[in-house]
Order: sequence, then C-alpha cells, then structure tokens
Amino acid sequence: MSASALELPSVLRLSGLRPVRTAREHAAVRARAVGVNADDVAEVVGELATNAFVHGHPTSPVLVTTHLAGPLFWVTVLVRQAPVELPRPVVDPDAESGRGLLITHALTSAFRCERRQGGYQAFVAGFAVPP
Repeated sequence: MSASALELPSVLRLSGLRPVRTAREHAAVRARAVGVNADDVAEVVGELATNAFVHGHPTSPVLVTTHLAGPLFWVTVLVRQAPVELPRPVVDPDAESGRGLLITHALTSAFRCERRQGGYQAFVAGFAVPP
C-alpha cells in the first residue's frame, strides 16, 4: 500500500462480534504500511475502542478512521453518545480506571478528545511517521 493511498481516510464501522479486535487489526495493517509501530497503534486503538463500547454506551456503530497527514499517522475513534465530560487520564497507576488514557498519552505524539456535530465524540490519536 503506498503512502499516497494512506492519505485518503479509511473508515471501519464497528459492530457485531469482536469489534475491538477488528479495529486493532485494521489500524495495525494501515500503520505498518507507513512504518509506524503497529503494536503501539493496535494498543491505543484497542484502548479507545474498548472505552467507546464499555464507557460510551454508543447509540450507533463506532467508527474508526485512519489517514496519513504530514508527519503523523492519525487514528480517530468516533462514537455517537449522549454528551459526557471528556475523559482525563488519571495520575494514579493503581486506579481502577483511566489507565487506558495514560497508555494512549505515552504511545502517541498527539492525542485529543473533542465533541463533533450530530452527538459524536471523537478520540483522535496521532503517531509519528519515521523519516
């Protein structure tokens, strides 16, 4: 797969059996194609997709998009849900929740959560593409 092909977003609609595993595998394949650490991408996507299903109570399928923009490979997990306070990572590694966001911050070059139109919440992670 060429880098120019990865500039176009890929969209994966998650529902059914093993949606988190499907998201991890899809994002890892796309990351590998541009030389980004596929294990890191799979770990982050797994955390974000799990959060979407477990904590987000989605009202429609969860969407995962990937694309290449400049020096970063971007992954977005998009979930339609009722407005909630955007999550924050915890500083206590022994806490029962919040560790996934700590992992996400540690493995990404950029990370943000944002509200989108239509009742969607987006979890956006950027990974540095090696030169």
